[in-house]
Amino acid sequence: MPISIRYVYNRIGTAAGPPLSSLLSHHHVISYPYMYYLGVAALCYFKKMEVDSPGSAQPMIEKLNRACQKTGLNFTAALNGIVYDGIRLFRLPEDNTDIRNALAAIAWMPMNLFIGPCGKLRCDDPSQGMEKLPEGMPYNQKTALNNIITAIRHYNSSAIPHTAGAGGATNSVTFERDTDFSNLMKVFFENISGNIRCYDSKISDWLISYNNKYYKIFFYTGKNAEQLSDEYSHKKLLFEGKFLVKNEPKTRPEDNQTFKVIVKNTEKILGIITPSSDDQQSHTIKDYLK
Repeated sequence: MPISIRYVYNRIGTAAGPPLSSLLSHHHVISYPYMYYLGVAALCYFKKMEVDSPGSAQPMIEKLNRACQKTGLNFTAALNGIVYDGIRLFRLPEDNTDIRNALAAIAWMPMNLFIGPCGKLRCDDPSQGMEKLPEGMPYNQKTALNNIITAIRHYNSSAIPHTAGAGGATNSVTFERDTDFSNLMKVFFENISGNIRCYDSKISDWLISYNNKYYKIFFYTGKNAEQLSDEYSHKKLLFEGKFLVKNEPKTRPEDNQTFKVIVKNTEKILGIITPSSDDQQSHTIKDYLK
């Protein structure tokens, strides 16, 4: 029997932890609308379980709570706010605070996030699409996220919302078979974990794209950066590059050449191309994008 879910998509919530520099962002591997949708499905799945067999959803609720790594969530109250006909129709009221808090926490689940350059400084930012996985992300984290992505595409790809902006649009999702609904949720709950943190990407996870070529990155940290910037600008040797997630062999960097970043601000990354220097590659990129 088909399962039908009606909900309002909203862009809400933030990542846990201290705020980042304006040059950085928390990027969603599974994009925000997809994670929001998974949150909607999870709450409805819990609702169905609790109606069919009270208390049966509690182990999953506790696992989801740990994976969200956020205090103050009340999933029981969120479930009480869902309108369900007891058979196949679900509706999530937009004005329910507990539902909104739960969906925001799921959408910003730490294991689905990585820290990297903000979208304006990238040439490969996917907007509302799926991110490429940074090479240095832990294997168990990459495996879990890939398993969830595969399940989304296999069990209900037509239901995935491609909703941009702040939200406010009403979405209707239908699972043609209730087994698709339960199988998607089974994979989701098998792979989420409270032990996996937001990945703090390293310089080695990124390249600079300039003039259709790719370069390893080195950040100039000298005190006379402004003077050096003026000197290179005068000589027309200062180039504007964009960050992208390294994805070999498609983005193989130039041999023995590095893009040395001289100027960095919220609009541009400017630098010169020099012989290779790898001594920063193991550092996190937020150590230098400040």
